[in-house]
Amino acid sequence: MSDKITNVNDWKLYNLQYLFDMRESECANYEKTRKAITERKMALEDAIERYANKMIQELNKPWMKINETINKQEKQLHHTDIPLERTFILPTNKVPQFSDGNLPEECISKMFGSLVNRSDRSEEIQLSKIKSYDTNFLYINPVYPINDQTLLIGCAADKVLKQVAVEKKFKEINALQEVQVSSIVSSSLGKVILSESNDTFLKLLESDGKLQQFVDFNPLIPKGIFITDENEIFVGLREKTKNPFVIDRYSERQVRHLDSHSRTRHIYEFDENQKRLFTVPSRIIASNLNIHVLDTKDEDNGRIITLDFPGSVKWVYNGHAFSKFAFCPNDFALSPQGYLVVTDTYNDALHFLNDQGDILLYKSLSIFGISLPCSVAMDFKSQLWVGTGRDKTKCAKVHVLSVS
Repeated sequence: MSDKITNVNDWKLYNLQYLFDMRESECANYEKTRKAITERKMALEDAIERYANKMIQELNKPWMKINETINKQEKQLHHTDIPLERTFILPTNKVPQFSDGNLPEECISKMFGSLVNRSDRSEEIQLSKIKSYDTNFLYINPVYPINDQTLLIGCAADKVLKQVAVEKKFKEINALQEVQVSSIVSSSLGKVILSESNDTFLKLLESDGKLQQFVDFNPLIPKGIFITDENEIFVGLREKTKNPFVIDRYSERQVRHLDSHSRTRHIYEFDENQKRLFTVPSRIIASNLNIHVLDTKDEDNGRIITLDFPGSVKWVYNGHAFSKFAFCPNDFALSPQGYLVVTDTYNDALHFLNDQGDILLYKSLSIFGISLPCSVAMDFKSQLWVGTGRDKTKCAKVHVLSVS
């Protein structure tokens, strides 16, 4: 359909889609909040049980001492050969009494938590389609704006990475063949760095269009990459394997934090219970003391897992409980406002999440005629570039969306 609302039917369709998106978003938030309340209740029940057991143990100590004293004196009294003048009763302490604690609602609220109103970002986030570009790719992933006029688009299945000029149509500047690009980032110094599907090296894309080896992680393969303003690198790694979605005790699935000299600062691989954090860490964004990881669980399913810098899990987002298909995130981007924009390929949707894992907006792209979104990037104008798989026209496309 047209991107502009020109008649009553379009107006109805637009508002019905808006209400559908709102229901999906709020239903997901309802389920998440209900789960959080239940988990908090269970946690407090456990804490209260531990505290009660501790009090009982403390109560046992004076009772056992008093009982021991009484037993000793009873034995003395049972010995009739003890002279009367040598028999005496020792004073004993009293067993403590339990004093009920005061539980006003205010104290319970501080201890348990309370419901707080969320900032209603969903009403503020508005999308509109600006333009679409056709390609001959099987799919577009990743998509990466280098500047206002130049874009990198890749497809591992087609084994090609193209640099194109953004005009009325894409104009090819350079094409690298036999490149199975996985992830692309750029440093504050303007260096473009990429990972490939089955290569142990991160590589630099030189100004002449050639690739140069940069950092070797042999025997591991780099997947997702992120570079901070200080040129520190976060890279997702997995071992070489025929099936990356099968994990055994020999598997290595980690996010590695490197300093600006490519020295390892920290490795994130297991949680505090020694449980693996990731299947395949395909995308990474580090922001505001959060490490957001797009974890690909299989070809059709994934999740967003967010860690703090010590490595504790802050939250996990598994998509909508009532989506038609499983949550299939293939890429995400960070907005200047600090929210994540996540593609959901088979649901033809974008998920907008805040830094607490709350869904701000679930947006179906069908209203814009966009299907199979599999890559996303935000450019210098805060426009979204969305790469897709081949749709009904048998053409993989790149769409430009304005966000307001």
